[in-house]
Amino acid sequence: MIMKKAGSSFLRIWMKIFFFIIGTASLIIGAIGVLLPIIPGTPFIVFGVICYLKSCKPLARLILRNRQVREYVEDYKTGSGITISTKILSLGFSLLSFAISIFLVQNIWVRSTLILIYGTIALKILFTKTRKKSF
Repeated sequence: MIMKKAGSSFLRIWMKIFFFIIGTASLIIGAIGVLLPIIPGTPFIVFGVICYLKSCKPLARLILRNRQVREYVEDYKTGSGITISTKILSLGFSLLSFAISIFLVQNIWVRSTLILIYGTIALKILFTKTRKKSF
């Protein structure tokens, strides 16, 4: 009986550490995704907050106090979409970054893969629900 409790708390501690590390990595990737539209930022931010809720609730609450993060999480949860200006900026910046990469790469297979990835990202952005700007 004592061994079960000790083993259970040991596993619980390691799971909290695991979720904390995964949550931190996810938030870092999400922040990069917010700044660079090459990767989607919102799912990573939401996943990071969920991981923090499982590992360190005070830290999750601290993160959710940030207005922008809270908006990302709420928009993602409600499915309210993104503004047209965000779509245009995302498509423009991702096109620019992919065009530079495609220009610099000489391998045809890598170029083709980059074009396919950009096409997928562009379609995802275009088919994401558009919402009116809220003030």
